[in-house]
Amino acid sequence: MHAKVVLAPGSLLENHPHPLKGQDIGYAGDFAVFLDLWYATPDCERRLGLLHSLTLEHEYDRREVIPFLLLVADGFKDLENFRDPTKKFQPLSTESKRLRGMSYAERQRILAKKAFAILCDQLFAEDKENHHYSHDVTRRFKWWWILNDSPMFDLVLNFFPVDDRYGNLRNGYRTDTSESKSRQAEIVSSFLFEFAQAGWKFTRFGDRWCDEDEAIKARLVTARPRFIEILDYLNQVSWLIGRQLDPESVKKLTELALGREIRLPQEKVGCENRRKPKTLEEALLGHSPAAEVLILDAISDTAVARFQASYNASVVEQEAETRQRQLEALAKQQQDLAAQVAELAGA
Repeated sequence: MHAKVVLAPGSLLENHPHPLKGQDIGYAGDFAVFLDLWYATPDCERRLGLLHSLTLEHEYDRREVIPFLLLVADGFKDLENFRDPTKKFQPLSTESKRLRGMSYAERQRILAKKAFAILCDQLFAEDKENHHYSHDVTRRFKWWWILNDSPMFDLVLNFFPVDDRYGNLRNGYRTDTSESKSRQAEIVSSFLFEFAQAGWKFTRFGDRWCDEDEAIKARLVTARPRFIEILDYLNQVSWLIGRQLDPESVKKLTELALGREIRLPQEKVGCENRRKPKTLEEALLGHSPAAEVLILDAISDTAVARFQASYNASVVEQEAETRQRQLEALAKQQQDLAAQVAELAGA
């Protein structure tokens, strides 16, 4: 048992032994030690303290810390994600008043929300130190390094899966809800938009083009259907207008345009016409951004093909005119030569 230090009114701390004096204060320099401490205590406040330690400067490998935080933070937005019908509410007297009246699910969600807050600050937020790289999306954000780390890229992308038939993302935030007023919502919605845009805007990872850039670009192109789901969740699908659409992107946009019920003009008296569209044109009538992107892309392709055909025809016409002028010039030269020959023969 440690002696309890009781300070009399008006007494000075230096008159008593310092409570830290003589103690070996260690440092969990290895993330494995951190995990041992984490799993050794079921106490909510102690785990909150351990999570808070991850906000400080440390030597942990971010490739170990980030997956751990993603796992803990998953489902933080909804208490239902943590409810366990097999466990009954049992308050723990060792905890603070604030936590004592909470269920297990509520305590778990507190830990998840703390982990998510750390992710916002250490992964999803803009990197103020590199803010001057405004022209390069991969350099303005703390998450730029995951583009060159395939396992980490997949972990982060899979942290935001489509959660229902309406296109909502698990763990996501968007700017058109009341949640968007919070700082975390602004950080995450901005991250999601920039992350999705990287599927089309990525140029190079470092200051110079290197072989790794080809692998990164291929990874981003493969992820475009998922990025389209993110843009759909953010109501930003229209950003794709004028962008290059590969076959998989067209497939995903078509799925979004034709796969959901929309309100269409009435076809029968007294009957609301709400159904899945049969064509892109019907989807456009229902104000589908995905249909708009696809139709404009088709129009653009048609227009480009028309201009290309016109250009090709003009090239052929110009070449024909050039050959005609050359033939006419050659005929005139032959006529002049024949005239000269006749003139010399008459002389």
